[in-house]
Amino acid sequence: MNQHGVSRPEAISELLKIIENAWIDINEEMMRPTMISRDLVIRILNFACLYGVIYKYNDSYTQPECAKDSIIALYEDSIPI
Repeated sequence: MNQHGVSRPEAISELLKIIENAWIDINEEMMRPTMISRDLVIRILNFACLYGVIYKYNDSYTQPECAKDSIIALYEDSIPI
């Protein structure tokens, strides 16, 4: 914000655009064949998804109570296969 002289909402909006473009790049790369094991790539992608959930709206890493609802939904309200 200080470097570019923009307001907080403008900075947040720009960061969200950067994140959205990064996910587009990740999804495109997932569709391409690679020499790396698909299982390893999926694990790395899952870590990226995890961090997306942890930091999407607030810092759930240092404030784990913020992620409580998401974790409960994941384990208690899971979708049956």
